[in-house]
Amino acid sequence: MIYYTFFMKKSQGFKRPYQVKKKKSILKSRFFWLFVLILIAGFAIFYLLIFSPVFQIKEIKIVNSHKVSITELQELVKNQVKHQWVLGFLSSKSIFLFKSNKVKEIILEQFPQIAEVNLVKEFPKTLEVTIKERVAVGIYCRAENCFFIDREGIIFEKSSQGSNLVIKSNIAGEEPALGNRVVDELRSSSPFAKARVIEKENLDIILEIKNKLKRILQIDIEEFIISEDKLTVRTSQGWEIYFDPKGDISWQLTELILVLEKQIPLQEREKLEYIDLRFSRVYYKYR
Repeated sequence: MIYYTFFMKKSQGFKRPYQVKKKKSILKSRFFWLFVLILIAGFAIFYLLIFSPVFQIKEIKIVNSHKVSITELQELVKNQVKHQWVLGFLSSKSIFLFKSNKVKEIILEQFPQIAEVNLVKEFPKTLEVTIKERVAVGIYCRAENCFFIDREGIIFEKSSQGSNLVIKSNIAGEEPALGNRVVDELRSSSPFAKARVIEKENLDIILEIKNKLKRILQIDIEEFIISEDKLTVRTSQGWEIYFDPKGDISWQLTELILVLEKQIPLQEREKLEYIDLRFSRVYYKYR
């Protein structure tokens, strides 16, 4: 007992007092100041890229515009530059915020004369808009309204009938809007939908007819007239050729060439009223 008491007292004498550990202030933390530094640097970079005058769009260059108004194009792009919103309430003209694809869509929608748009950002504050304008291969008419039409079958500008290739449509329907592909419109509207003359999305076959008649037979075409059961080619001499749009156009052209070379002398052509290629044999009639 005496030994035990002595041991306990000795042990209690050596017991270390309990100390409360003080918390280190966050202001003395290296990680806190590193985070603050990164935050400040990030904000500075954000301000530099978005709000600094260095990267605000100041110049808009339009390249290859011959028919389309350069002023109107520049004004359209400027309006899109003005509406670049940051955080929902701050506006900026920063070149980094400019949405090229969206502006391309707007340009093509508002300027049907333009076939392609290429928009390049020239840092720090210039936009270059390069356009490719549509090239007319003919004139498409419905009722009294005529439009220039390109090789893809898209009408893009109003026109009066002239010496250009004229394609008329007698198929009922609403007047197409500029920028519409009228070849597709014809394809979906009637029995003419299966016609080989409009199987493609362009005017290659009509142009083939025009070029072959001119090259081989020296016949100038005044206009093409599309209806639901035939394709009428009106020559500059006043007589007409009727094609079956559902048949083989190349074979019908071959038949036409043979008839004109072997059965109808050159001096008799101006007396023709029509040549009809829609049946198993060729029919023709004089006035």
